[in-house]
Amino acid sequence: MPHKDVRLRIIDDFVNAPRMEIIKDGDPLNIYGVPQSEMTPLVRQALSAMHKEIVTLKNERTRLKAELRDALALADTDPLTGILNRRGFEREITRAISFARRMNVECTLLFFDLNGFKQINDTYGHAAGDIVIKEFAKKLSENLRQSDVVGRVGGDEFMALLVKANKEEATHKAEQFNEVIKNIAIPYKNNLIGVKCTIGVHTVKQDENIVQAITSADKAMYANKLSDKIASL
Repeated sequence: MPHKDVRLRIIDDFVNAPRMEIIKDGDPLNIYGVPQSEMTPLVRQALSAMHKEIVTLKNERTRLKAELRDALALADTDPLTGILNRRGFEREITRAISFARRMNVECTLLFFDLNGFKQINDTYGHAAGDIVIKEFAKKLSENLRQSDVVGRVGGDEFMALLVKANKEEATHKAEQFNEVIKNIAIPYKNNLIGVKCTIGVHTVKQDENIVQAITSADKAMYANKLSDKIASL
């Protein structure tokens, strides 16, 4: 409890929420810097109007901050699938890899490329292609951990960063996911559309930047795609 010769006054610095400050007897009691002795009805009316304006401005600032936060989230999100776009993915994996390096743990990138996606668009139309993309993104998100980062980085290209996973662990996860994809049969206008993909695996090195890591994962994917084509001859 404050001492009997202590009073409170309201402080508002126009930025933070109004707060109370303890003052001792003898100090001039004031509101917004106006002494109590000058509190005529007109002054009180003016202060009241000013206070309402301050509250309005603070509420407006809160609303604008929320809108900015939502706009930034939309700028990083792929509108078709709801997962990160390339911009958002690169930003998030930059953070994740930096953290992993500080903790001295490995991170591995998976690069996914849908096989025969152009043929799906040409045969069934782009609406069918959109359904395939959404279903693939859904399966990808469902079959990875919450701590992993998933993004659509191109038309039919996806990437995932597996945190705390070495190349052997990530390769095993890629093989498991390929089995999931093989079982997909998407119904579309009396047809069933199958989905296949090629996956590249690259463990991020300590001395490479994000662009280099993504390029290496992309090259690993194309090497696997070429190997599959040769094997099918």
